Amino acid sequence: EVLKALEHDRQMAALCEDTLHRYIAGEGWPKDRVLGEDEETGRRFVVPSLVLALREVLVCKENADLLAPRRLEPAAMDALDRGRRNVAGQLAQSTRDLVEAQVVCQFAQHTAPGARGALLRCAHLLEATDTETGLTFDRQEYLKAFEECVGYLPCWVMTTAQVPEYLPSRLAQFDLVVIDEASQCDISVLPVLMRGTQWLIVGDGRQCGPRESFVTDTRLDDPNEFLCNS
Repeated sequence: EVLKALEHDRQMAALCEDTLHRYIAGEGWPKDRVLGEDEETGRRFVVPSLVLALREVLVCKENADLLAPRRLEPAAMDALDRGRRNVAGQLAQSTRDLVEAQVVCQFAQHTAPGARGALLRCAHLLEATDTETGLTFDRQEYLKAFEECVGYLPCWVMTTAQVPEYLPSRLAQFDLVVIDEASQCDISVLPVLMRGTQWLIVGDGRQCGPRESFVTDTRLDDPNEFLCNS
């Protein structure tokens, strides 16, 4: 205990001589607000309020250093970018896995065994497609499975390019065919429409078509601009 007290006194003396006295004499710090002295032991100490103020200053300095802009080397920037893209990819994959798991769970809870069997057969046939070798699924087997699926799942969503590949060529097979973004379609959408008894065409009449370049408002307002010469 005696050695600790002597060491404390030595450190306080060094602090007073090297630092505090310089600020008291040179900077005009009030001595009574910087140093105190125990009346019984005569030992000097730093006023607690100054200690608290210095701690707050240190915290502010640390926060300022954290917020200060830093220049990173190109290698460090590349590493951060790779890490960001890696985390983004993992997050996207996790999202897909969660959605797939939710769909499977709801599918198992709310569909009949016959529907599950038909849809699973369709899915397995589609998974057999090999994009590298060009091998495709057995279309006849797929169409049989599809006929079973339509009875359980009457609504199908796909692109117009996928319709000839995944749907049988049958007139008026569906009660309603909805074409979204119709301004981006051309005459090739006609076979899609023939598969429905009713059509709902949704699109922006002032949007450029799939083969049009930029068109002025004047040309859009004049229908003769788009009529073939006869």
